[in-house]
Amino acid sequence: MGVSDKKENLSLISLRADALKIFDFSKSEFPTNLPTTIHGLSMGSLVASYVAANKEIDALILDGAISTVPVLVDNLMPSWSKLFYSVNLSPELAEINNGDFIKEYREPLLFLIGEDDSTTPVENSKELYNISSSQIKVLAIIPNTEHGETMRKDKAIKAYQDFINKLVCCKNG
Repeated sequence: MGVSDKKENLSLISLRADALKIFDFSKSEFPTNLPTTIHGLSMGSLVASYVAANKEIDALILDGAISTVPVLVDNLMPSWSKLFYSVNLSPELAEINNGDFIKEYREPLLFLIGEDDSTTPVENSKELYNISSSQIKVLAIIPNTEHGETMRKDKAIKAYQDFINKLVCCKNG
């Protein structure tokens, strides 16, 4: 949550620093013969992509991926309310663009997205998928599924298993 060092205020810098610390701890604790995979769900997709850009990993899984925070906020606001309200994002949040990380990321990449996800619509994941430089990438659109529900669905679990099996196969020969 970006508060491991008991900072008074949550910041993007401390959130990212925490993610890197968790990654380093996990790498030191888990077996080295297994592929290192990061799974980011929703807002976690922004942090997962950041870690992938700064650490050596074998694969990245983005579940309900966010392209940018302004797009996310726009998706969360009902269209009728946009006439009466506006949201002012901090510059720190407004500048986050997951596409910048995804363009540079070259390792295997799995996108999981619910077909009925209005928080992070399918178009977001398709856009990120299309700009990805990964040679091995999968876009799994899960039918009848809303935001944050993909891993409760058999089709998503199957896509996840197939993706991981290819990693294990390729890493361990």
